[in-house]
Amino acid sequence: MTTPKVWLALLLAVYTLFSATESAASTMVGLLSFDSAAEQSLTIPSTPDEQYWIAELQIPAGLLLHVVLVQETGSRVLASYASGTEQLRFMSQNKASIRLQLANEWNDYDTPVRWSLSPIAVLPSPPVTGVSIEQVKSPQLRQWIKEGNVPTHSPIIETLPGLPESERLMTFVYLGAKHNVRILGAPVNDIVTLQKLVDSDVWFRSFTVPADTLLSYRVAPDVPHLDANKRENRVAILSRATVDPLNADVWPLDDDLIQYSRVDIASTVPLPNTPLDDQRLTRHWLHSHIFDNERLVTLYRPEARTSERPERLVILLDGNEYEHKVAAAQRIDQLYKSGLTEPLWLLLVNNPDAEARRNELPANPLYADFIADELLPWAEQHAGQIFKREQVIVAGSSYGGLAALSASLNRPDRVGHVLSMSGSFWWQGAGGSMQERLKSAEQLPLSVYLSAGKFETGRNDEAGIFEHNVDVAALLDARQVSYKLTLLSAGHDYYSWSLALEEGLTYLAGERK
Repeated sequence: MTTPKVWLALLLAVYTLFSATESAASTMVGLLSFDSAAEQSLTIPSTPDEQYWIAELQIPAGLLLHVVLVQETGSRVLASYASGTEQLRFMSQNKASIRLQLANEWNDYDTPVRWSLSPIAVLPSPPVTGVSIEQVKSPQLRQWIKEGNVPTHSPIIETLPGLPESERLMTFVYLGAKHNVRILGAPVNDIVTLQKLVDSDVWFRSFTVPADTLLSYRVAPDVPHLDANKRENRVAILSRATVDPLNADVWPLDDDLIQYSRVDIASTVPLPNTPLDDQRLTRHWLHSHIFDNERLVTLYRPEARTSERPERLVILLDGNEYEHKVAAAQRIDQLYKSGLTEPLWLLLVNNPDAEARRNELPANPLYADFIADELLPWAEQHAGQIFKREQVIVAGSSYGGLAALSASLNRPDRVGHVLSMSGSFWWQGAGGSMQERLKSAEQLPLSVYLSAGKFETGRNDEAGIFEHNVDVAALLDARQVSYKLTLLSAGHDYYSWSLALEEGLTYLAGERK
């Protein structure tokens, strides 16, 4: 007798096969079931020329997927822990497929993953005008070119006679692209396009940077020119972004994650040297009645507990990124072992998906209630203790930093301390700007740590994250809130936030506190 589950599997197989036979000129749709395997794949139609695709996955609540693009030329990670509605962009030509692997335990076999593949036409790339060697600022690169040698590493970091001791010349180099090379994460607040040296395959761009610059970046050769709007052409960089082939310093080390090249001129950011203790982790898919959705939360208990002092709880937003890329749990262990902080509970909080993050985090009073009335009670139940406001630190970056400070203003009864990294204080909603809210707030945080990158300045005569964080710090000072502001020679990236997280926790939860 054929069971309903078997009929469902057959229907999914027929539907997926039918959908995948559609031409590359139209959107394909289908369903995938993980009933019989922990891995499934989608075959990408072959095309005469490289094709640009947008893949959209609608992933059931409770499921995380590791998504990899597999081609004859190799494979690349598209998403480390995809959840909810996930959009992915990539280029493919022949014999390509998307491999989807379960990234967590999953038993709801009857709920499929919905997928779609949408092609966008690729237009001819604009012609490239090369520049002369006289425009190459780097003495090392000029020497290589004149001697006919191939550049061996990137970026080139140099001291120059005309530069102060506190500055360096940083020159990115790429070899072999045909149409363009762009950098995501360069030491400016924008995507950067490299220049091509005339009559060669050398692409380059130089920047004068502080001598303690730290950043993570990706290079994108031959980003396609699309028959699409301005935004899609801008985010098309994601279809090509990869590590710098001339930079052996890759971060994070785990190649199951999306990797970046890194620069740390002064060797500022320590890398964790202790493994994660899985026995101290509690994972749970938490249903929010406030938002009517589910998200993964992970509680990491302190290595050593003491009855002499109640431990603090660190609620860290964008949990997947901080757990896997930043290794936040291992960093907290090292801070405690080094005597820099007291024992800390860590609660890593994920977002259902990118859209939920955009809707929930930016200065949303409902998110403050979610932290106070849903997250904290769950953490207290599993930690076996009550966390008073003076024991609670909410930490986050970008929108997460904005959400952290907003939570302390909206729910001062539960949130006492704030750790904001590159907080998006430029955002302004119905409740006014963060600066206006700080001026009028009746109850303020007990202490605040702020960090911002010197490369996060504004564009087009508008203030950026850097300027807004300086303003917020001045208001905290005026209102006599205990605070610390750190301005890093960095941009908007998790590599610099790794350092800020450690410094912030040392300030907010150090033994002196």
